Amino acid sequence: MKIKALTLVTMLSMSLSSFAATLYVKDTVDILVVNMEKPKLSGQSFNSIIEVDLPEGANQIVFQYEPVIETTNERKKVYGQTQVVTFTLSQDQNVQFKMPNYRSVRSAEKGLKDLDFSIIDQHGNEVEKTVDVLKSEGVQLGRNHIEEVREYNINGGPAAVAISYVAVDNTAKVAKPVVLPEPEVAPQSATPVQLPELDSKELQQLKTWYTEASQDDRKAFRKWLIDFE
Repeated sequence: MKIKALTLVTMLSMSLSSFAATLYVKDTVDILVVNMEKPKLSGQSFNSIIEVDLPEGANQIVFQYEPVIETTNERKKVYGQTQVVTFTLSQDQNVQFKMPNYRSVRSAEKGLKDLDFSIIDQHGNEVEKTVDVLKSEGVQLGRNHIEEVREYNINGGPAAVAISYVAVDNTAKVAKPVVLPEPEVAPQSATPVQLPELDSKELQQLKTWYTEASQDDRKAFRKWLIDFE
């Protein structure tokens, strides 16, 4: 619980940085979340390629692969699971998702249960990645993938990224750690020492973060305070 509270405080203070790389995917890959925010996509309609600008360093993408199977009589789209993938990019490193091709609906349904794909840079080198399925409990209509992956990161899934390193939105905002004031320690004495009341800019800032946080984040922060005491 203490970790959750610290990540909440860190997440609420961000600074800007420039884009350093580009991700290219086919339009059969539905990009749902980029670094815990709604993606800003651009593309080239003539070849069905989607572009996503990414910052240098750790990146996290939530996506769903939806291959289209062409048969003699029809074209059918098959929906894969919601995946979360984490990978690290260097400056000016452009990458693409290399997805498998399926010849039939049956083979697609089978292959999508354990999706085997790779991330390739502009030099043909494979980028190391960590992949997991972003699971939901029960049947959900209109899933909130941003909140789901944020909770996934807080809970530390296999493909989680530390919130202090994840951008707030797709304009490449990168976390800037906040240094909290160290608590005053009363000297050892037979007489209790009355600490001065904290009435500072830090306290006002913490109050502001708390009022702007979501209900779930407030709840997690209050639980952390109880455990900390």
